Parts: sequence; structure tokens; C-alpha cells
Amino acid sequence: FLEKVEEAVVAAHRPEPDAVLAARERADAVIAGMVPAKQVARRLPTVSVYTDTLEGVGAALRGSARTVYFEPADPPVPALLEEAAALCRAGGADLVWKWPSITRRAFLDAAAPLLPSLYDAGVRGVMVSGVGAACAVRGAEPRMHLYGAAGLNVWNHRTTQELAPLFLRCTPSPELPAADLARLAELAGDSPALEVLVQGNTEAMVTEDRLTAVPGDRFLGLQDRHNRIFPLRSDSESRVYIANAVETCLIDHLPRIIGMGIDAVAIDARGRGPLYTEEMVRLYRAGVEAAGRGDRDALNGLKEEVKERALGGITGGHFVRGLTG
Repeated sequence: FLEKVEEAVVAAHRPEPDAVLAARERADAVIAGMVPAKQVARRLPTVSVYTDTLEGVGAALRGSARTVYFEPADPPVPALLEEAAALCRAGGADLVWKWPSITRRAFLDAAAPLLPSLYDAGVRGVMVSGVGAACAVRGAEPRMHLYGAAGLNVWNHRTTQELAPLFLRCTPSPELPAADLARLAELAGDSPALEVLVQGNTEAMVTEDRLTAVPGDRFLGLQDRHNRIFPLRSDSESRVYIANAVETCLIDHLPRIIGMGIDAVAIDARGRGPLYTEEMVRLYRAGVEAAGRGDRDALNGLKEEVKERALGGITGGHFVRGLTG
């Protein structure tokens, strides 16, 4: 009888999952506020943008992005990349050619020979999702900086140690919970630099099937029976990428991200148009500044502005929920 009473008392006082999540978020805010001011000021991250159009490049620059990952939907055209590089150079930003997540031999044979002349034209970086593609870049143009995309599946500091000789900057897996990301950043040190994807409809699936022609000038998505819309886009290899129906949004978690010493935060604006791109860059730049001065009220207001522009709502994803959420 007493055991049953004890179980009932424990169950009555066990917090609901929502209460646990809220407590975790409050703890994150307190921990972030404990970061020494000099550390925050020294490691304020820059803002990067993924885009797939030249108009998106211009919008990112108007928002004052520092790095632009440019992944044209059409097969690589040197003149387009050179024009984007010239825009970035004039805007004080770095232009990085984002390669498709899957790079087969035909793409490598076409893209690698372009690298020396592109480097001379101002394209000083390439982002890849695999070590094989990275080696192809290094072999074709040793001067080219390498950036690691989320497709590298960087989960721990041992991976970053292996990648450090090749990569200038890497993006840890978007599935990493905040505590694991903090541990990775602590053990990884300063090489390679780390970048966190903080905004956008992250990739859920890549298919070789051509579901439909995905135009570059208008939005296209898949709608399920719950009326959720999953954005579609295609790459230069005609693969179709299916993104999550809800946007990742970590703007209110910037204090903790800054406390980890993360070097850059990234917005995925591919398929979203120049207006979204420019406004999101401005919001996140304001968010970084607000987090740097400890202005939680400003961050809450910026989160509401992000929510108004987000496709399908917003979520903290695995960063907040962990892997079991």
C-alpha cells in the first residue's frame, strides 16, 4: 500500500514535458547570461546566407551578410559565379561556391577544371558535403578555401580534428542538441571554424527521382494530408530536395550559441526569394548584436518578426528538444 502511495505522490509531482522544456529554456537563458562580457564581445559570430540566385546574392549583401554560399540551380556557368564574386567583393563579403550535396564524377569533371580561373576571379571558397569532393577541389586548386556543409555529418570533435587539415570552416550536424554542440565547440578549438545553421527549412530528403520540374522563379512544395507544405528545390544535377515543413529558428538561442564560441551562423534562404533573404539577414544581425549586449527583450521581439516571415511556422528542432524530441 505504501509503495502505491509513494508512486502516486511521485507521479503527481512529475512535471509535464512542456514544463520540462520551458525549464530547460530558462536554464539556457541563465547560463547564457553568465558568459563573461569580454568572451561574448570577442566571439560575436558573423552571419552567412545560402542562396540559389544572383538576386539572392545581392539581397544578402544588402542585409550585410559576411559570407554568401551560392548554389545556382543550373549547371555551373563561370560568368555567373564571377559576377556573384564581383558583387560580394564590392559588398565586403566572401563568395563561396556551394556544390550539390551529392557530387558524382560527371559534376566533378565539369566543375574542378573551372576552379583556378574562378579563384583568380574572386571565388575564394567552395562548400562541399563529402571528403571526396574536398579532395577534388584541393587537387584542382590548392589555394581554394574549403567549407564543410551539414552533409559531412560532423557530430563530435574527433571528426573536426580529422577535417581540420582540409577545411577552413565546418557546419556541425543540425541534429546536434545544444549540450552536444557546446561540448563539440569546447573540444574542437579554433580549427576548423564552426558555423551553425540557425534559420530555414532544412533538408529532409534528397531524391534522384524528378518529381516535377522545379522552377527557379517560383515556389513549389508538396502538401500532405495534414496540410503541411514541404518545399521543393532542385540542384544543378536535377536532383530534388525535399525540405522540412517548418523552419528552424534559433534567434532566441543566440546567447547560448555565442557562449559556445561559434564563429558564424547561417540562414538557408534557397528558394525563398530576395526579400526573405535580405530581411532575415538584417534580423539575425540585429539578433547577434542584441545577444552580445544581453538584451533578451530585443531577441523576443526579433523572434516574433522571424515568425511572421517563416514558412510553416518555426521550431527549435534538435537544438532544443534533443535527439529524442
